[in-house]
Amino acid sequence: MNDPLTRWLLEEGCTHKSMGDLVEAFCAALHKAGVPVDRIFLGTVIPHPQAAGVAVIYEALKDERRDIEIDHQRFTFMQAQTSTPIRYLLTRAIELRARLCQGEVRGMDDLRELKADGYTDFIGFPLTFMGQTAGGVTFCSQRPEGFTEAQISALQSAIPALSAVAYLVIQRLVQRTLLCAYLGKDAGSRVHRGQVHRGQGATVRAAILFADMRGFTKLSSEQPRDAVLEILNAVFEVTVGAIQEQGGQVLKFMGDGLLATFSSPLDENACAAAERAAIAAQTALSKLGETRTTESKITPGLGVGLHLGDVVYGNIGAPGRLDFTVIGAAVNLAARIESVCGKLDEKILMSPDFVDALNQPRRSCGEFDLKGVPHPVTIFAPEICD
Repeated sequence: MNDPLTRWLLEEGCTHKSMGDLVEAFCAALHKAGVPVDRIFLGTVIPHPQAAGVAVIYEALKDERRDIEIDHQRFTFMQAQTSTPIRYLLTRAIELRARLCQGEVRGMDDLRELKADGYTDFIGFPLTFMGQTAGGVTFCSQRPEGFTEAQISALQSAIPALSAVAYLVIQRLVQRTLLCAYLGKDAGSRVHRGQVHRGQGATVRAAILFADMRGFTKLSSEQPRDAVLEILNAVFEVTVGAIQEQGGQVLKFMGDGLLATFSSPLDENACAAAERAAIAAQTALSKLGETRTTESKITPGLGVGLHLGDVVYGNIGAPGRLDFTVIGAAVNLAARIESVCGKLDEKILMSPDFVDALNQPRRSCGEFDLKGVPHPVTIFAPEICD
């Protein structure tokens, strides 16, 4: 392999874990190969829950880098802008050259701005992933003479390898992001690191939060499908936000319920965070309900059960279908405690172990026989949510 840029991309470029790191290092490799690139833009579309695309801009002379996540709304707006370099590359799938020092701006505001910033030459290439154009990369120079034909040829030769390496880096990003989105941050990271064997796991101590929507069975039978999904997403959005704000991890959605855990070396800290999250979720849900009422939308209540105990955290399931979650008697007890919320008209209930860890008294609601629990359990509630 005589092409030093292709060799670098395939041997060293593929080791970079982020697109930003790849772009910055590639710029250094270009300079070493005698290609005077002073600015690189690289952008691609991605399958992502919150983003439609990612982009990196690296300005070598300033040694400044911007890593950009393009949300779906902004991406839709960008698609409507027909006269931009990236739109040109994505739709036409051919290279774009503009000798800015000669006034070539192709009717594009982006190129006018680059010329005004002192760039003299511009060339862009489409990036092809799995046979489809899914991104673009552009190079700019501030040299008075711009790029030579030999330098342009070097860039052209490197694009196939850059496409392959960029696709690899994007897939790593998407895989990690999707795993965290669907499994939770910690569980997703563990699976991404290779903790994937069935039965692999550990016993951990955690504060457990089990939440379930009130009256959802009746609601789901009376409302259209799209309305039910909208309700679920609206309630879960504020609930998950409150949990994550306090450092909790949502491990599982179960229809109209969810399971989350809070971990800390000190039980008191884990339980305090879980209680704060439960209260914050109820407060946010109340505010959400006020807003949705004005829009004639339904907002079901939420019951929350809190418990502290040891759980088995790891991979369970069948060889072809695994789940990374927590199981054990402590999880079951949290769920049973939550089931009493409706009977007592309480929003948050907690176990004696949970209250003991808080080192502060909570209001007793009495003893209850819980399904699957061999002895009556005293249940408590925070004063703020009575």
